Amino acid sequence: MLLWLPATGAFAYSAGSMEPNLNVEAKMPGKLIPDSLATDTTKADMNWWHLLKKGKLNLYDPAVEYPKFLGFCVDVYRWGDKAFNSYDTTYVKPTGRRWKAMLRSSNWVDSYAINLDQNHVFMLSNIVANLGFYVSYMAVSVGYELDMTNVIGNQPMNHKKLDFSFNCARFSIDAYFQENTGGTYLRRFNNYDNGRFFKYYLENLRLQAYGIDLYYYFNNRHYSQAAAYNFGRYQVKSSGSLITGLSLYSQNLSFDFNSLPEDMKSHFGLDDLDFRFHYNDYCLIVGYGYNWVFAKNCLFNICALPTIGYKHCFEDCVGGKRDIFSANIKGTMSVTYAKGDFFAGLVAKMDGHAFFGHNYSLFNSIESVTASVGVRF
Repeated sequence: MLLWLPATGAFAYSAGSMEPNLNVEAKMPGKLIPDSLATDTTKADMNWWHLLKKGKLNLYDPAVEYPKFLGFCVDVYRWGDKAFNSYDTTYVKPTGRRWKAMLRSSNWVDSYAINLDQNHVFMLSNIVANLGFYVSYMAVSVGYELDMTNVIGNQPMNHKKLDFSFNCARFSIDAYFQENTGGTYLRRFNNYDNGRFFKYYLENLRLQAYGIDLYYYFNNRHYSQAAAYNFGRYQVKSSGSLITGLSLYSQNLSFDFNSLPEDMKSHFGLDDLDFRFHYNDYCLIVGYGYNWVFAKNCLFNICALPTIGYKHCFEDCVGGKRDIFSANIKGTMSVTYAKGDFFAGLVAKMDGHAFFGHNYSLFNSIESVTASVGVRF
């Protein structure tokens, strides 16, 4: 096809196209854009920062221009995502979205069941209710939670619980910290009040605990923990998986019954009323999780995660410094609903830790229920 170019006063030939083979600015007919400038414009359009600001950055697009080091990091991410985050799409599908905004209500208590030389004690904290808002981009999440018992009920903020998690198809990591400096009640104290439950505020209970758990999912091509707890995938066909891992946990718990009224202390069979359980646990996790797709867009999950290993007790611990057998239990359950970009979920968790001595035992745990609702975009 012959084309007349007014700027040059000449004809040009273009084969198989109805468009000129030169770059022409639409608003200024006849003005040519040099090839070098056209190339620079294309590079600018594919610059990673330019795309990120527009919300169009695709980490898998080979045409995106990165600085050298950032490009290396993106290559490592692509390799890691393929090696550790691949699924069989017959069972698990991606959401197609990178961003999430979520409103979350978290409610939890900590409990303590103690047997001291046939003296039975049960203690339970107040319910701690948090309300928070989170924004996530892929695996990174930021948010803020308010202690509603403090905001509404004007109660002191004496309970703290911090969590961090990272997950992919093959494995996940959970790190956590818990602190209790009050707000705990005696609910049973040996045979006081004929062994019935009552409620008496205990001032001198202090707990500080932290830990990290590493989980590996054997059936990681068919089973997605993220679909049940992080809204990061869709589980479209039911499947389960053997779960193994490592658990490291440190606890420093102390409570003193010396401040109790004399009529209560008279029902306790020991003279020493000050106790401390201070130890580290080093355990192996062996458990199982199952995702049940019981209806369209609906998923139910249950996980049982017992741990076994050894417990290292410090000198100030009840019974003194020594190493003993450790057995703990973690359990989780969730129900999620996801349709399009909308999702909602309810999660229940229990994290229990046991201590067994010659004539005493302790089982303390955190029980929590969390409700979440949000959108992907």
